[in-house]
Amino acid sequence: NGRIWTNIGSGPAGILFNHAIYTATHDAQGRIYVGGYFSNHAGNQYVASYDGHLWSTIGSGPVARKFDNASIMDLTFDVNGRLYAGGYFANKQDHVYVARYNGNIWSDIGSGPSASPFEFRDFIDVLAFDASGQLYVGGYFRNNSKHQYIAKYNGYSWSSIGDGPSNTPFNGSIRAMVIDKSGKIYVAGDFYASRQYVAKYDDGTWTSLGHGPESCPFNSSIQSLALDAEGKLYAGGFFINKQHHEYVAQYHDGNWRSIGDGPEDNPFNGFIYALTFDAAGKLYVGGRFTNKEGHQYIASYDRHHHHWSNIGSGPGMTPFNDEIEWIKTVNLLHIKMKHPDTT
Repeated sequence: NGRIWTNIGSGPAGILFNHAIYTATHDAQGRIYVGGYFSNHAGNQYVASYDGHLWSTIGSGPVARKFDNASIMDLTFDVNGRLYAGGYFANKQDHVYVARYNGNIWSDIGSGPSASPFEFRDFIDVLAFDASGQLYVGGYFRNNSKHQYIAKYNGYSWSSIGDGPSNTPFNGSIRAMVIDKSGKIYVAGDFYASRQYVAKYDDGTWTSLGHGPESCPFNSSIQSLALDAEGKLYAGGFFINKQHHEYVAQYHDGNWRSIGDGPEDNPFNGFIYALTFDAAGKLYVGGRFTNKEGHQYIASYDRHHHHWSNIGSGPGMTPFNDEIEWIKTVNLLHIKMKHPDTT
C-alpha cells in the first residue's frame, strides 16, 4: 500500500495455492486473476479470482479439456472484458491452445495458424492485445520452416506475422512481448544472432534493436520487457554487466543504456524476471536477487531522479523466500512468489 506489505490470502475457500503462481492480471473493476501450476481438489489447474475480500475459482478450463496437469503461463483481457489464458495445456487433439473466458464459460479459440498449429510439445508464454483488439501470442512453437514465430488472432482466424528479422530468424523461445501505442510490437526471449536481442515488428517488417548497451551487450536470455509513458523500452533477464551483476537496460533514440544494477548498497545478484511501471512512472523490478539478509525483494527505480530503492522483502514475519516472477500494479502493488517447495 506504499508503506507495508500485507498477505491477501492463500487461495479460494478450501483450496490452497499448492504450487507456483506464474501470472496475474486485473479487470476494469480491479478484480485480480491469477494462474500458474496450482491445482484444485480434482488435481486440475484453474484460474483464481480475488475481488478485494475473497478468492474464488472461475473453472478449470473448457469442457472439452480441463487445464490438466499443465501450467497457465499468462492471462490477459480484451477490450470487451473477456479473459484469455495461455500456457502448456492442450486440447483433445493434443494441440496447445488459447482459452477464453466470457464471464460464464471457457472456450477454445483454436490451436494456431492452420499451416502450423500449436502442437502438443509446444507452449505459450505470453499474450498481448494491440489497440485494435487483435491478439498476439508468443512462446515455443514453430512454423513449417522450423522457426519460432508470433501468432496473431483477429477474432476469427489465426495467422503468422513472420519468424523474425530476415537475417536472424527466431531460433529460440519468445518470453516477453509488449505493444506500444502506435502498434509496434517488441519481443524478446532466448533467440539470438551473435547475441540475444530485442526484435521490433512495424508495418510488416521485423528489425533488430541491437544486442544491448555497447559496454555490456545482452549475453543471455531476456525475460521481461516494459514501456514507460514516454515510450522508452526497458529489458531485464539473465544478462550481466562487466561487474557480473544483472541489470536493467533502457532503449531510447536508437541506443541501449544501462540504468544501473540495483540499489546502491544492494546490486542485483540474480536473475530479473519482471518489470512494470506504476501510474507515477516508477519502475518495479522482481526476480531472484536478494538483499543483505538473503531475502528476495522488490526494487524500485525513480527514473526522474535516477534513484534505486528497496521496497521491502515481504509481509511482516513472512519475507519473500523464493523468486518473484511477475509484478502487477493495481492501485496497490501485488507480487507473486513461487511456493517454497518448487524449484
